[in-house]
Amino acid sequence: MRGTNSKIVGVLTAAVFLGGCSLFGGTNESGKIQFGQGFQRVSAHAINVVHPQTVFHKGQFIGWVAHLKKPADATSITLTILSSGRHPSTLVTESVPVNPHWNELAHSQPVRWLEALHLRAPGSYVLRYARGHMVLAEGSFRLTG
Repeated sequence: MRGTNSKIVGVLTAAVFLGGCSLFGGTNESGKIQFGQGFQRVSAHAINVVHPQTVFHKGQFIGWVAHLKKPADATSITLTILSSGRHPSTLVTESVPVNPHWNELAHSQPVRWLEALHLRAPGSYVLRYARGHMVLAEGSFRLTG
């Protein structure tokens, strides 16, 4: 992560731990990240995004549920946030601890939290979870002014 801030990383890590979930099978959203204003656990085996949307502005919360293609199968995976467009660049790369059996991850924070990670509005971004070179889930969102 550019300009590593352990407080931000700690908050992200804690949220991923709280949002992890193990399912018995894949979902129709396998490999995708759904965005919204938060997430909620709907059962012992499922997490849903709250108020789905992909465009966010200051004053809102951004949340996501990542439906991994396969269980994490590792004790940590890589979270990457890239700028989107003709010349994408990596803005954040962070190793996040996970349970190897999880195949869903969830996180929620105020949009202003993204500014500390060098994301600026307006802008389009891609969020990706990967294990090595294997992309486990990916999705895109936009920030407006």
